Amino acid sequence: MDFYIPFELRVNPETAQARTRHEAWVKSSGLLPGPEFYGLYEAWDFPKLVSYTYPTATGARLDLAMNMIGLSFVWDDQHERLCQRDRVRAVAHSREIMSIFHQPLERFTGPEVATTVRLWAQLWRELSEGMSSSWWCRAAQGWEWMAASFPQQARDHARPVPGLRHYSQVRRGVAGVEPTFASLEAIWGCEVPALAFHSPQVRLMHDAIVWATIWCNDVYSLEKEEADGDVDNIVLVLENARSCSRREAVDEVVSMVKEESCTSEGGERWIYGPPLKRRSGWSRPGPAPSPWRCWPGSGPPGCRPPAAGPGRAGRAGVSGTRPWGHSTGSG
Repeated sequence: MDFYIPFELRVNPETAQARTRHEAWVKSSGLLPGPEFYGLYEAWDFPKLVSYTYPTATGARLDLAMNMIGLSFVWDDQHERLCQRDRVRAVAHSREIMSIFHQPLERFTGPEVATTVRLWAQLWRELSEGMSSSWWCRAAQGWEWMAASFPQQARDHARPVPGLRHYSQVRRGVAGVEPTFASLEAIWGCEVPALAFHSPQVRLMHDAIVWATIWCNDVYSLEKEEADGDVDNIVLVLENARSCSRREAVDEVVSMVKEESCTSEGGERWIYGPPLKRRSGWSRPGPAPSPWRCWPGSGPPGCRPPAAGPGRAGRAGVSGTRPWGHSTGSG
């Protein structure tokens, strides 16, 4: 499946060294229940995804990105299984994750604290260091949304395929794209001021990137999710709502991803002014450049000034999701 994503794919040159450090972190942190899970974890190849998504991150920031992505996917898988086995415990676990953002982080360091909760608290401390209260609120809300969405997704398990509105709320939450993109700002060192973030142009660009990423993942993970009884997938939703064939539903998703990619690129031109290099001769006029072309002085101490910003950080995520999902069948 070839999605139309008119963004350049870049690879982080420090991937090999960071991969070695990440493997050591996985084994020392207790992320996986036991060594028998290492092979499956390696097959997911999260360092490859991070290499595409954070092509200019270096050193500790690149390590933070790999650890965060790895924890996100492992937690997603474990929490989803817990929701299906014991919904009461799963809800309690979601509440504990959400409490990380409202209590002193020292509370989550003792041996009685669950491993995933302890690791989330550690990563949240690193991510939020030096970031503004505005960013903190946005990022915390995204993580809370993700944690709260797992029990709801479990309720949908093996039920009739939901409508588009229900799917959109559950899938956007459980996908974790919102907090991941907030983390992009912290790792890239390009925090967006609240006034800019809430402008219509940036919000539209943000939503476009979010949905392009989610829908690509839905297509790549369709067979696995359908076999597991997961119904919150855009292909299944369209197939049911349109009473169409699987091929027709997938084709519609491909068109939807193209439209969102074009919307994102149009928003970028509004922010940065000069048009981006395109492929396939696609062209679309954009509005006048924004006064917020660069937001200096934002981001964690020691990070480089923002050479990108939210759109260019986000498009690295969109362009990287496609080859990674295609090679691993992950979503």
